[in-house]
Amino acid sequence: MLLWHIVPTWRDIETRITDEMGYQGGAHFRTYLNEAVPSVALNLRRVDSVRRAFYEAESKAGQLLRQRFADLDIKSILNDLLGVAEQMAMIVAGTALTGGLLGAGIGAFAGGAGAIPGGVAGTAIGFKVSGWILGVLGIASLAEFFVDGLPRIGEYYLQGIGIAWEGTRGEEGLNAFSQDNPYAIDQAAHFIATGHVEVVMLLLGAMVSYLTRGGGNAGVLAQEMAASKKGARIGQWMLKHEEALKKRPDLQVPER
Repeated sequence: MLLWHIVPTWRDIETRITDEMGYQGGAHFRTYLNEAVPSVALNLRRVDSVRRAFYEAESKAGQLLRQRFADLDIKSILNDLLGVAEQMAMIVAGTALTGGLLGAGIGAFAGGAGAIPGGVAGTAIGFKVSGWILGVLGIASLAEFFVDGLPRIGEYYLQGIGIAWEGTRGEEGLNAFSQDNPYAIDQAAHFIATGHVEVVMLLLGAMVSYLTRGGGNAGVLAQEMAASKKGARIGQWMLKHEEALKKRPDLQVPER
């Protein structure tokens, strides 16, 4: 399966936007309502703004998680956990920026996640995709405890993506950047980082649910996770901190 069909790269997204919008040759177009149609160049600048927000969000999320789990030495597996979150965020970005957003126009984000055609927030990181990502970590068995929280996480990502996208407004020219919102990237990074933290909390909460309500065994789960290098590190960390994880109120997922 091609990576684009699961987790796109930024180059994939840029290429898809360029292909979908077509060659413009420097021309400027307007809609039947006489509204200016964004150029390819502007939309590529918008993608770059979203990318910058993603990079900033990674740092913000890492800091928040190190503080939250300071007693459990989460630093040793932080890159692996954030890697899962970033993959999910890229799936939402790829779906929104090359599908829902280009089809609906810049105002699509204004009404929230539900305004994007196809319900990006609820479907982009659905059960099959989350199962694939968890499978990469060797923990596909956790999917049933994981999927319910995905729509809320998708909304955080969409909100951040929308702020970064809409904050980039200037067309090509000497003053293109002067029209941009100077605070947009930082504001966008806040929502994306919140989504990352929620993914990690959901993943760890799914582990706790599997062990406490699902009748799972930590040793067996760690053995399954050993099939993946990233999963192996998380599995060993889970074994080391199993009892402490079970006692954390913030990892107790309400029963369905």
